[in-house]
Amino acid sequence: MTSNNSDSDKLDSLNLLKDEAFKSKPIDNTKIQKIELELKQIPNEDKHSYQEFVNQYVHLCFINDISCDIDLNDFTVYSSEKEKEKIIEEIKSDKIDLNYSITSFNQILDKLITNLKDYFESYKGYYITKLENNPAGEFKIIFIYDGTFFIRPLMNKINSLFDGSIFVELNKFDINDISDNENYLCVFLLLTRMNDDEKLENDIKLIKNIIDNFQTFENYSLIIKNDDISYKSSNVREDFIDDLRIVLSKYISNLKLSFEEEKIIKKLCSSAVETPLYFYNILSGGFSGSKVLEVRPKKSINYSDEKKYIIKFGLREEAKLKEEIANFKKFVSGYKGFQGIRDYEAHYMSTLIYEGIIYNFAISDTSLKSFSYSDIISEKCDGLIFKNEDIIKNLFELEIYHLWRTDHQQKSDKNVENYYQEYINSKTIFNKLERILNKTSLEIEESTLYKNFNKIWKYKLNCYEKVCHGDLHTENFFIDDLKNITLIDFGYTNLRHAIIDSTSLECSLKFKHIPKYIPIEELIKIEEELLSNNSFQLSYKFSNNRKDIHDLLETINNIRYHSCIDFLNPTNFIEYYISLFLMTIRQIQYKDMNQLYAYHSACLLGEKIVNELGI
Repeated sequence: MTSNNSDSDKLDSLNLLKDEAFKSKPIDNTKIQKIELELKQIPNEDKHSYQEFVNQYVHLCFINDISCDIDLNDFTVYSSEKEKEKIIEEIKSDKIDLNYSITSFNQILDKLITNLKDYFESYKGYYITKLENNPAGEFKIIFIYDGTFFIRPLMNKINSLFDGSIFVELNKFDINDISDNENYLCVFLLLTRMNDDEKLENDIKLIKNIIDNFQTFENYSLIIKNDDISYKSSNVREDFIDDLRIVLSKYISNLKLSFEEEKIIKKLCSSAVETPLYFYNILSGGFSGSKVLEVRPKKSINYSDEKKYIIKFGLREEAKLKEEIANFKKFVSGYKGFQGIRDYEAHYMSTLIYEGIIYNFAISDTSLKSFSYSDIISEKCDGLIFKNEDIIKNLFELEIYHLWRTDHQQKSDKNVENYYQEYINSKTIFNKLERILNKTSLEIEESTLYKNFNKIWKYKLNCYEKVCHGDLHTENFFIDDLKNITLIDFGYTNLRHAIIDSTSLECSLKFKHIPKYIPIEELIKIEEELLSNNSFQLSYKFSNNRKDIHDLLETINNIRYHSCIDFLNPTNFIEYYISLFLMTIRQIQYKDMNQLYAYHSACLLGEKIVNELGI
């Protein structure tokens, strides 16, 4: 009875230690050592009582990459010595069969990335390669690592997965040990060589020497999305070496990004400014799926002396940013369109997985601070005072807008659909509307809004086309402390309906910045007033007396006034309402917009347009 109580007390003590050791990261190695010391001191005849605990403990060590010095067999209960021998032999046999059956490169790679998904998701500095000399031969797995790389946890896990796995330090690798018939799945594990060019070049030389001793070479980059993991490969040795030189010479600090994302950021930074240290901050995700970052290359101890850049990157397979850089080079680069900025530049780079663009930060050369218009509206501008009417006037009087108009304006005669098909996915929008209004698809198709949309969509519109920014919302232009304005994000910049920037900005103000606590009846009243053609005159007065709304309505009034220069007929406002209708209906799909407000606004606009046109 005493022995049972003693075992129970010890188990309680061990479980407490286990919970404390693994409750957070990093794992408490002091408690790990104490657990194993306690387990090793248990008499052999009592070890069977701890079998369940040891199973749990060994499993936790395995999934956390912790070296475990406990033999599970010592704590396993067998009905006889014969059964014990049989089970141990079966385990050995299964392991041998498993490792001998997994000998092709793809089998080893799939097993590696499946079992080490958490590692590849969290850690950086790994480079997976295929090194082949014998196409008919089997593959071994080898890890060649930087001497300062913390290898022990990974080594323990790999040795449990693969018999005969090889770990060798880069500086101790002997190329003469490679025979003409050997093939490897080789993982290089390397750390940044910031401010150590000599060591970096020496490592690069060693790695190049290794891969050049194989007839076939490929490097693999991983794509990790939620629970799925896949990869892409390239066989261009020079690109691999160039990427190593760039990535290993830079250190990025401040935020959580995957290793593949770090690669594209480092390549983009190296195209703009050369320094080993960068600080950055994620600004937004964007509807397109791209990420946007603010980057500061660290070249000075003074923050105010550091130049800032904007980086935008996304998946290469989508090719959106390749189109954006082409638009930038065609319609923005080379124009002196932004006051105070000597050279507005952008550079495009890509890796196997990502593509990206690095822009100059939206600030004039002599300014210290710059804010998006969205931040100014929200009064997040360090107490600086800006007048909305001045901002809108200065925005549409930018030299770049003048040049886009004089160099590219032309008359056009097309169906509305041809002007706006890049912006409108009617199926997506009306499916979203089903959920917002809690209606069936048949009810939506029978609605007045749906019918009016299809009438307007097929209407032939005579108007001007010119180069437009194409996605002008309150986060896509910045104002600095000297009141200079700069546009950013040129993914939609192209030849478009000439007033699309005005209607896009009006939508951004209404559906993002008018507070959502305003009752819908009050918003409908505002929209009814905005249907007046007089709202294009600066003298127009709105009846709403809320201060937070009145300023925004006056800003919309300014936008409409400045849009008239781009009308085909300056006294005919119907083309503005058509553009506004389509850009409004587009907002229904975005959850961070006031979707119900956009729906009611679209209904009123649709009725006005159809009645005036008689369609």
